[in-house]
Amino acid sequence: AMLPTAQIQERHLTDEEFTTEQAARLVSAWRVIDQYDHSTEPYWTYDPNTGQPDGPFSESNGLSATVFQNVATGERVLAIRGTSDIHDVITDVVDVFTLGSTRNQGQYQTLRDKVQQWIAGGALPQQFSVTGHSLGGWTALEVAARDARVRAVLPLASAVLRDSLRTAGQVRAPTMLMRGLEDDLVPARSLADPGDRFVSV
Repeated sequence: AMLPTAQIQERHLTDEEFTTEQAARLVSAWRVIDQYDHSTEPYWTYDPNTGQPDGPFSESNGLSATVFQNVATGERVLAIRGTSDIHDVITDVVDVFTLGSTRNQGQYQTLRDKVQQWIAGGALPQQFSVTGHSLGGWTALEVAARDARVRAVLPLASAVLRDSLRTAGQVRAPTMLMRGLEDDLVPARSLADPGDRFVSV
């Protein structure tokens, strides 16, 4: 959902299938600093074999990201939307599941540039937290693995079974991976932790 900056309205959230209680809790605790939905801004990807840049591309890559601020603490969190449209599905199938790399992933490349703009403009501080669901969770892990300014990361049901923990192992910031025990698409039981870094709770 496109949310207005400053005060979030409960109706915007209930229209997106939040319960009334969930919407009330989010509205009372958080406000929107900025929101970005990629449309036609040019971006490049990189050939997975040669590393050469490819592009620019101008069709939408499906990225949607929002900077929230906690009303009580002032903490700012970058939240990345999960799979929502055909552009996200293409990213899931080709870039995530097949290539398993951000270097050929338009959403990550666009988000990397947008993070720089948000920091330069003051929407994001020099140290920030990042979260996301599904495809957004995978992208959150990739951002945290490559940006030392990330202070904490919380991917929710992040995509890519074989790569999520490996990528999370590269993150220096505190990391909590959340998955559903009955999630058939990305089941928690299917994950291996090669570095024994994570504890199941």
